[in-house]
Amino acid sequence: MIAGIPTLFYAFRDFDAFMFNTLYYFESQTEFRDSAEGAVGNFAMTLREKLVFAHDWWATGPNVVIMAFATAALVTVVMVPGFRHDPAGFFRPPLVLAILAFVAAFVMSFQVTPMWPGYLIPPIVMAIVLGAAAFGMLDARVRRSALPLLVAAALVAVITMSPARFVVNLPKLFERDQWTGVLVHRGAQELGRHMRAAGFADPATQIASVAPILVLEAGFSIFNELSAGPFFYRSGNFMSPEQRARFNVLSVDTADAFLRERRPAAILVGAYDPTRPDYFLEVPFIRFAEEAGYHRVDLGPVPGGNILYLRPPDLGDAVATDDRGWPGTP
Repeated sequence: MIAGIPTLFYAFRDFDAFMFNTLYYFESQTEFRDSAEGAVGNFAMTLREKLVFAHDWWATGPNVVIMAFATAALVTVVMVPGFRHDPAGFFRPPLVLAILAFVAAFVMSFQVTPMWPGYLIPPIVMAIVLGAAAFGMLDARVRRSALPLLVAAALVAVITMSPARFVVNLPKLFERDQWTGVLVHRGAQELGRHMRAAGFADPATQIASVAPILVLEAGFSIFNELSAGPFFYRSGNFMSPEQRARFNVLSVDTADAFLRERRPAAILVGAYDPTRPDYFLEVPFIRFAEEAGYHRVDLGPVPGGNILYLRPPDLGDAVATDDRGWPGTP
C-alpha cells in the first residue's frame, strides 16, 4: 500500500490519463478479446467463466493451504476465551485493515475483464497478511502452541506446488547464466554492439519495438507510443482516433503510417514466435523494415526480441515515399 502512494501523484497530475491507464483501457481490451485475433489465451470474460477460472486457480495445492491457514487463524482468534469476553478486540486496526484489504483484493479480482491469472494473486497475498494479522492477535501461549501448525502449513504449501514446475525450475536457481535478467542483459549488450557498429551510439536513438525492456537495457530510447509494450498497442484498433491521439496510443492499423513518418534508426522484433496467435502484432514492423530496405541482424536466443533491423545510412532520417506510399531512398 505504501509502494502504491506515488501513483497518486499521477492521478492528481492527469486524472483522465490515470483512469485511462487503470480502468478505461479494459474497455478496448474486452473488445479485442472478443475479436477473432484476441480470442486466444488463458483468460475469462463472463462472471460464470471467472468463477470457474478462479476456482481452478485457487484450488491448487499451495493456494488451498494458504486460504485454509488464514481461515484457521481467524477461527482461532474467535474461539480463544479472551475474545468471547472482549469481542471488541476483533476490531483492532491491524486485523480490520487486513480484512478490508483481503475483501478489496477479492472483489477487484472479479471486477477486471478479461480476468487473467495475475489478477487472482492479490487475494492470496492478502490471505497471508490476514493470517499473520490474526496470528498476531493471539497471546504468547497460544502462538507457541500454534507455531508448529503454522510451520507445517508453510511446508505443505511448498510441497504441494506443481511438481512438474518445481522439479523443472528448481535446478535453474543454480544456473545463473540462464536467469531471465542475465539473458536480457546479455541480449541488450549484443543489441548495443550492433547499434554502435551501424553508427548509432547516441542514447537518444529511438528503437521501435513492442518489447521495450531490451531497448532500455541496452541504453537506447523507445517511442512513447510503444512504452507500454503490446498492452495498448494490441487493442488500439478498438479505441477511437480521439483516444489514440489523446493518450499517445499506436495500433496495428496505424503502425505503418507511424513508421513511415518516424523512420526509426532500428526496429526490434522477435518477441512473438511466428507460430503464436499474437504474432500479428509484429507483422507491420517486419513488413515495413523489409520493404524499406533495413538490414536484418539475428541476435540469437534473446528474451523479448531476437531480430534487429537496422536502417541503412543511405536512407537517412528524411521520409520519402514511392507510389505505394512506402519509404524509399530520398
